[in-house]
Amino acid sequence: MGRLDPVSINTAEVKVGSENFPVNALAQVSAKSANSCVVSPFDSSQLDIIEKSLRIWNDSLDIKKQDNTLILTQAAQGKDAKAKLIARVKKIGSDRRE
Repeated sequence: MGRLDPVSINTAEVKVGSENFPVNALAQVSAKSANSCVVSPFDSSQLDIIEKSLRIWNDSLDIKKQDNTLILTQAAQGKDAKAKLIARVKKIGSDRRE
């Protein structure tokens, strides 16, 4: 299993209405352990939209609902998933430089 950094979760964008917001604008993201994080929405009605966005953003995450929070766990990654993640991070970096 890989490490799951709460800061990396904030690069995911959630579409609310016609605008995109980083996850940390809609929820508190905190580390639970080295490979898991807790996402606690400020508004519980946005739990499903945040979950959907996180699943699209990273399909290797195991996401479970618990009360009004999401528990994210980094699944074990093969070489293909690791290469895909590296490409995604490089794209984020180049997009932010533009």
